[in-house]
Amino acid sequence: LSEHTMPMHEECEKVILGSILLDNKHLPEVAAALNVDDLALSSHRRIYAVMLYLMEQGKAVDIVTVSAELNERRQIASIPGGVDYIEELTDGVPDRPSLQSYIDKVKNAAQRRAAATLCNQAIGQFLDSTAPLKDTFGVLQTELLATQANVAKKPLVWVKDATLEALHA
Repeated sequence: LSEHTMPMHEECEKVILGSILLDNKHLPEVAAALNVDDLALSSHRRIYAVMLYLMEQGKAVDIVTVSAELNERRQIASIPGGVDYIEELTDGVPDRPSLQSYIDKVKNAAQRRAAATLCNQAIGQFLDSTAPLKDTFGVLQTELLATQANVAKKPLVWVKDATLEALHA
């Protein structure tokens, strides 16, 4: 599946990036919640990665510095619209955005993409007649539990382990 057919919230990503460009105070909040790979579009991932890098370097994060860093990395051409697109990210940003709702939508879409990718990989393994079915089920179950734990923000346990723990408590 392409990045345009997978679950995403492109407008939410734009509001998040545009808010950071307008006011750097939003970047720590976003950085604590979103990884680069949580953004659906490769152009947004590149822009966000540069924002994080500039923040780590103690530099201002704005249209000029982000564009300059992307240009220095020779990545500006990989952003459709280039500098104009980066400038447009600030269009339509609410005056006082509450970014948490946007972050939640982007994070949810990222988790759905991760689950869909995992399922696509599992289909390939199930169709591979040389792969032992028991192993494929085991790997899929483990990876789905890990993905679900990430969504739940707390570790999940096997039913057997939870039952034993409850009996010994």
